Amino acid sequence: MRGLEKFSNLKSLKLANNQINQIKGLNQLKELRRLSLRNNNISTITGFEKLSKLEYVDLSGNKDITEIPETLNELPALKVLKLANCGIKKYSESVSRFFWMEQNYRYYSDFNPQDVMYYERTHRAKAASNNQLYKQFVKWLFKFKRLMRENKLSYEDIENFERSENKHAIWGGKVTIDFKKWVFDKKQTKITSFF
Repeated sequence: MRGLEKFSNLKSLKLANNQINQIKGLNQLKELRRLSLRNNNISTITGFEKLSKLEYVDLSGNKDITEIPETLNELPALKVLKLANCGIKKYSESVSRFFWMEQNYRYYSDFNPQDVMYYERTHRAKAASNNQLYKQFVKWLFKFKRLMRENKLSYEDIENFERSENKHAIWGGKVTIDFKKWVFDKKQTKITSFF
């Protein structure tokens, strides 16, 4: 994006649909408040960290963007970040407000069909509509993935337990006592069969 440095008083810049793959050459635009880079080939959110007056950034349609970086915290005026149709998989707690604003969560992509099937089977709600996730599903997904990690669970274990015991493995966002016992017994059986 050469030549932009000449326009240091520019307040709004729209560069949508230009096959741009890196954000460069903007740091001289000290007065810039609105930036639209929709539908390009950008993969990382970087290159405008020094624009302290920037209030609005639209990066929608850049499907290769997978992370919301912490450097966005360095932009004191930033009020709106649009990431529709991006492939967000990662962000830290310090930038979570950008994930939840403008319905960016609807395009979260770090889930699989098993997540959707289990959610829809255990809830009276759909996970998504028209390839856009519902907020309740995304919130549930974060809690459920943490629960699975902390307890070292798999969908296979959950399904086997629920099918064989005809009981819920997870209830009220917690692992049931019966399921914990079943998982423990299963591990014990593996240990004993090893000897």
